[in-house]
Amino acid sequence: MAHIVPGFVCIINTWLTNSKLSKKFLPGLIFFGLIYAIVNFYMTKKTGKPIYPFLTWEGPDSLLIIAAMIAVFSLFYMGMSWMDGQLKHHSLTLLHEKR
Repeated sequence: MAHIVPGFVCIINTWLTNSKLSKKFLPGLIFFGLIYAIVNFYMTKKTGKPIYPFLTWEGPDSLLIIAAMIAVFSLFYMGMSWMDGQLKHHSLTLLHEKR
């Protein structure tokens, strides 16, 4: 539930406002994903318990999981950014035609 609410709020905000998602933010999002991975690694090693059961940091598979997650979420963000731009362009075009 903690991960669903922020996403839902962002979708509502995008729908209600005229702001567009920018692909320029992608490097920053990747950077924060790497920082999160480092913090996750540290806390897992410090407490001896993985935060997520699939991310145990006991072998190289955890690095592959992190790389795959960052890649998938980056592609998702790029897709959402593209879709947002297309929808906003279409709605703004219709708005200008009505004037």
